[in-house]
Amino acid sequence: MYETQASGWTGEDVVSYMKRLKSIMDRQTSAIYEEGLSPLAGKNGFHYKKWSDYTQRQIPLSGSLSADIIKHILGVQAQIPGVCMVPGPMGTGGGFMFSAIKAVAHKLDKSDKEIIDALFVAAGVGAICYLRSSPTGEITGCAGECGVCGAMTAAAITYLANGNPKEVENAASLSLQMALGWPCDPIPGGQNQPCFSRFITVIEMAVVFADLALSGRDAVIPFHEVVDVMDKMGRKMPTELKCTSRGGICDAPSAKRIKEQRETCSQHRQSSS
Repeated sequence: MYETQASGWTGEDVVSYMKRLKSIMDRQTSAIYEEGLSPLAGKNGFHYKKWSDYTQRQIPLSGSLSADIIKHILGVQAQIPGVCMVPGPMGTGGGFMFSAIKAVAHKLDKSDKEIIDALFVAAGVGAICYLRSSPTGEITGCAGECGVCGAMTAAAITYLANGNPKEVENAASLSLQMALGWPCDPIPGGQNQPCFSRFITVIEMAVVFADLALSGRDAVIPFHEVVDVMDKMGRKMPTELKCTSRGGICDAPSAKRIKEQRETCSQHRQSSS
């Protein structure tokens, strides 16, 4: 109803579009394993292979559901040229979110329709965030990217597990509360660190917060209030902590060396061309 009023689309148009997004995200998570394609050049895109080798050598300590989620996430992170991606709120956030939804849906034997409905729940949470804030690394830090993505995921998973609306909101609130105050400090050339640590955290913890909400845990703070706090905290953070690569973990000596090496390589390529 919200989307039809906002866009003028019919309800059928909206559902059809969400089905298309689901199809894109499904391929994001699986193409590297099923289509014989090559990942994006660089060390980061090939981590899926290390994870596959690891899970064949031994049973992951974190359990089968967690292992499946990581497998899907690394499939997304391969960023295969030609494979479309669904962004939001971060660059490949849709695929990361779907990694957990897909794994949980498989575990619970949910239908495609139930998955589509869960995606609408996630979208609703995202809409609340964008109506009340500007969830970007440049304005609200990583809470506005990883944090919002985690909240959307937790809400969708809780819905998939037959949670009621209050439980869905509690899961989203618990998830976003975890990420308040996180800086956005990606290391240029740093194999997607510390972003990788953070989005793995929010996506995996989304399952935990869904369980807690389903168990009756109250989030104490309503979700929309947490979004407002995220916005206030983010806007008060120093500029160097908000997607400038000048502060946070980018202050580490190793991060500075990686950044310098990347800049030197870039200069050499430009002079060669």
